[in-house]
Amino acid sequence: DYLRMFNEQGGVCAICKRKESATDRNGNTLSLAIDHCHVGGQIRGLLCRQCNVGLGNFQDNITFLKSAIAYLESSETIPSGSTVQAALEAPNTLTE
Repeated sequence: DYLRMFNEQGGVCAICKRKESATDRNGNTLSLAIDHCHVGGQIRGLLCRQCNVGLGNFQDNITFLKSAIAYLESSETIPSGSTVQAALEAPNTLTE
């Protein structure tokens, strides 16, 4: 099942569309995390460690996530060249 999902996602995170970059103490790249709904237990997809931890920190709460997006969009202090700035300038591939 993992390999099927991995192939369906093109080997990248379901959220950020990047390959996993986290490594273990020996420098080996970790596998994408298996994300699941903490209420019903259903598997949702494979995520990189950063996105998986991010969802966990936001408690899978859509209201919190939308508020964070609004906060970032309203900020006038985003450094030029930052990941956030690059995302804002990129074509919008994410929808609500």
